[in-house]
Amino acid sequence: MGVGTELNKKILFFFCDEYKKEETVLQKYLRESLLEKYKVCHEFSDFPRDAYNSFFNDITKFYRHSDSEVIDNNDACVNVVDEHDIADFRQIKKDNLKSIYSVKQRIKKMSGICFFDEVQLDELDTAFNDIFSVVIGEKNIHEVDFSPLEKHWTEIYSKDIEDVIKAREEALIKYLSGYYQDAFNILEQTIADYREIMPHWLLNDIAIDMRNIDSYISNRKGVWSFSPKGQNILDEGTECIFNPLIDRFNSDFYQELVKIELSSKMESPDTVRFGSEDKVFDCLSNTFIAAVDCISITHILLIRSKLSKLFAMLSFRYREHSLFINAVKMLILDCDEKELKRYFTKYGESTNLISSSDVLEMQNLVDKISDDIKRIQLQSLLLEYFAYYYDDSKFECVKENFFADATKAIEHDLIADFSYIIKALSSVDRRVCPDEILNILYLFLDSKYKRYYDDALKVIKAIGTLSDLKTKNQKELIRRLKNWLSNKAFTDNCPSLLDVTQSVRLSLGKKAETLDRYVKKYAPSFYERPYSVNVYDHTNMENAKYVLELIKSIKEQNKTQGVGGAYSQYAYNDYSTIGNILQNTAEKPIDYKYVSRIIPVIAETLNAKTQTCEAKFSALRLLILIQMIYPKSRKAKKLLMDISDFSVIKTEHEFTLQKRYTNDSLLVMWELARIYICDENSDSFITDLHGCEEAEQIAVMDSLCFLTKPIKNVNKDRLIKIVWPSLLLFEVAESKKIRFFLAIIYANLYGTSFSDKALNRLRVLLENGTSSMKIGTISRLKVRNADGDLVDFLYQQGRVDNHFCVREVANR
Repeated sequence: MGVGTELNKKILFFFCDEYKKEETVLQKYLRESLLEKYKVCHEFSDFPRDAYNSFFNDITKFYRHSDSEVIDNNDACVNVVDEHDIADFRQIKKDNLKSIYSVKQRIKKMSGICFFDEVQLDELDTAFNDIFSVVIGEKNIHEVDFSPLEKHWTEIYSKDIEDVIKAREEALIKYLSGYYQDAFNILEQTIADYREIMPHWLLNDIAIDMRNIDSYISNRKGVWSFSPKGQNILDEGTECIFNPLIDRFNSDFYQELVKIELSSKMESPDTVRFGSEDKVFDCLSNTFIAAVDCISITHILLIRSKLSKLFAMLSFRYREHSLFINAVKMLILDCDEKELKRYFTKYGESTNLISSSDVLEMQNLVDKISDDIKRIQLQSLLLEYFAYYYDDSKFECVKENFFADATKAIEHDLIADFSYIIKALSSVDRRVCPDEILNILYLFLDSKYKRYYDDALKVIKAIGTLSDLKTKNQKELIRRLKNWLSNKAFTDNCPSLLDVTQSVRLSLGKKAETLDRYVKKYAPSFYERPYSVNVYDHTNMENAKYVLELIKSIKEQNKTQGVGGAYSQYAYNDYSTIGNILQNTAEKPIDYKYVSRIIPVIAETLNAKTQTCEAKFSALRLLILIQMIYPKSRKAKKLLMDISDFSVIKTEHEFTLQKRYTNDSLLVMWELARIYICDENSDSFITDLHGCEEAEQIAVMDSLCFLTKPIKNVNKDRLIKIVWPSLLLFEVAESKKIRFFLAIIYANLYGTSFSDKALNRLRVLLENGTSSMKIGTISRLKVRNADGDLVDFLYQQGRVDNHFCVREVANR
């Protein structure tokens, strides 16, 4: 190498990995310096051929660039192409592209941490920024002027590769305009025309675009393709599928995300950082510029996913509302329903912060979508999560358009996946007349789309305003339910039908009592339990008889559960059902001689080594409730005193379909039962509860909601005194579900000796509360006719809330 440099000669380096795969020191130097070319041969016998081809290829390139007037490009064509000769894709010359900085500043501005004025953009920078605006939904692709980019490509690419990139540009425009098949055809023709002269990585990159577009086209038709077009090209290649520049930036991006998250967990609370996220913005802007430079459709669109991850991570770190909104925007534009649900649930944004202007911004993004099918999907997602934040006039307009589009899509088979529409319908029932919702659902239930029948029925069950139906529509719903119940093929396909029928019966009352005969005839076991139990009023004797049946069922479960390693998950929790019966009849309690028969069965459950944690957890909760309602009972205390230690009831195998029920959560419930029933003094309840995992804490908080539920003539002050210190500690919990249960518990404490304390804590908790917290607490206080200054304050806050349902409940 030194001789070549001294004589100012061009050098071709060849390495062979036939016997040793590790890079040599020289090879590593050449790769990192990007100064000299080298090629790796896999067999020594390939040296002559590769040297010959590379030599002539190098001469051809030299004359094309330095003596173009003497040698015409067409006469100097050689079919053998070295991947690094066409253009150096391995680096971006930042001196020539302010675009990287300007895009980075835009991302930082979206993140709320840009403190500098925007840079002055030239035509090329503007083109990059306009494409970025298209990706984040702020512009239409037809508003982008590609001419500066085309001029830029002329400067950095050879003529053939320039033609390939321009073809990809045309495909990108078609794709973003909704002409997916046209985009695919352009890419397919590009490979047919230029395959021989393309570097392998560029060929693979186009093949990936083809595969993804073909898969998307298939998904729109409701077809799952096991071998999408374009995959065959990838399968035929012997090289690794690797983009030399973009993949490196992608790797750096995710590494930086992990590094930021890890450092935030490990750094001192006193640490102050400035610009600690700057490198992740570099990686993201570099990725985008590199993707646009070669018009990689897949990588250009993946920027949205990366932005959503970045904004989500920063939002959890800083709890900044603008970050939450921007993360949601990217997830909606990506139509990533699963990730949106996870993020929305985990973050738990306050209704005080989400405004109609936020929703209007998202609506504007949806309105810019030219693809009808995608627009319906995005509109459905937006309604599913933000329907109750629109102002009234805008919501009416959006609702009318959505219902018209949904009707058209169903009647004319425009889309294959209707799950988005169904979920949106289930999320607007409080703001839309139930008659309108049912009309859309009937279209589903009368259509050929049998896979959506059960989902449509679940929406009927979720409608909380069925009693507001017009009389003729009530009769129509009852008529349809009768027809469905008598149609075995329909009932076999719709497991939710019986629950829906029961829900309608409870909502419409005696107006729907003709359903009873059909349920009894076509589903006799369901009629006996739970239909008749929930629908009809019962005497204490009838309730006692039903409790004895449940006890018998529990005894059978204790005998069979876990035998031979076989475990079962039951549709109904018999312990919870008994608890509900005891709570509902507490004003005139069931005779204790019947209730006392439960306690020996609870002992069986606790001592059964093969019984599940969930069953034992539920059994202990029921035992506490029995002691509350029947405080003179001594059997519950004797049961616990007979069990010497927690290890006796500890489950050997934590079989559960939920992470909530484990030996750790069971221990907490065991300690609560011992403290409450046996008057033990123990601080371990608090420490063990707060040492549990989030899911386990949710199980305990759910149970405390159940146990603190107001029951006439039942004093719960002693239980509240035990758990009160733990409740205060949960006010700073990050979990949305834990804070929801905490709010409900505080509302349940109205009327107890802790009433004023609980209402004061509830007022603080609801300042940044979610809609479910506010609706759940205010509705419970309303049902109990709660009054007082603190209660009035909560009502006043609810009446001016940004969420429609919160306002509605507060104004009742």
